[in-house]
Amino acid sequence: MAGCVKVVFISFNVLCLMAGAAMFAGGMLIQFMDVVQNTLKTINNSITSTQIGGIGVGLIALGALVLLISFVGCCGAISDSRDLLGVYFVSLLLLFVGQIAVGIAAFVLGSQGVSQQIEMQLGLLVRGYGNNANEQAVVDFVQQYFECCGYNGTADYALYNPQTPTLSPNATTAPEVTTMPLTVTMPTMDNSTNNLTQNLTTAAGNMYLTGHWPESCCKRANGNYINTSLCTDNTLPISTLEMYLNTQGCTNVLADFMKSNLIIIGGAALGIAFVQVIAMITACCIRKEID
Repeated sequence: MAGCVKVVFISFNVLCLMAGAAMFAGGMLIQFMDVVQNTLKTINNSITSTQIGGIGVGLIALGALVLLISFVGCCGAISDSRDLLGVYFVSLLLLFVGQIAVGIAAFVLGSQGVSQQIEMQLGLLVRGYGNNANEQAVVDFVQQYFECCGYNGTADYALYNPQTPTLSPNATTAPEVTTMPLTVTMPTMDNSTNNLTQNLTTAAGNMYLTGHWPESCCKRANGNYINTSLCTDNTLPISTLEMYLNTQGCTNVLADFMKSNLIIIGGAALGIAFVQVIAMITACCIRKEID
């Protein structure tokens, strides 16, 4: 009976080794082979190079982790090593706890709670943009990956100054911005004409975006920014900027993404956790049989 359990355990971990190797190899191909990236873009025209890169890095990291843990499990079972089986058990236990936490958060917090947490954390990072290199890198990644800007839009960078980024979050007033308001000169004939002139002038103020925003808000094509010079030019009307600038806030984009994937993420985490429990119980049984 013990021999059958060991065979099943080793076979299970060999399958995990193969799966881990496949994920690792797939991630490497996605990350470093243009042919694979172009194929993915052909399959899904909406996917960006940044998203493809994120998938590649994720597969490499996950594949390496699965390879390492499965290798330790196989070696421990084949060599009857209590130490290796103990390392295998602890590694799976840590993963199990983490995945259970993800599953519980997904089901308990719900999309509304997650959305609120995203808005709060992202808002703090955006307000402090330029003050910390690591936090800035997080915001840049989010804005590039999800093709958005700020947590509500470009206006969140009202205090951002690309010339002195580390001072911008603490600025007491917004940096001076050069704009091009549209003025309309019309002959004044009566009150209705005056009202028309005033309305057109007022409406023109909404045609321009004030302040500055980072380049990561700019639109990309094939992994490269379309035109950062025009994208960061706040003297251009919004209708022109929208060709180069992502004006939608990241909060709504992230909330929609989480809402559509929350149940899937939670269910997958709990399902994998169940398999890990079986593997941990089996490892304990084998370890117990070793003198």
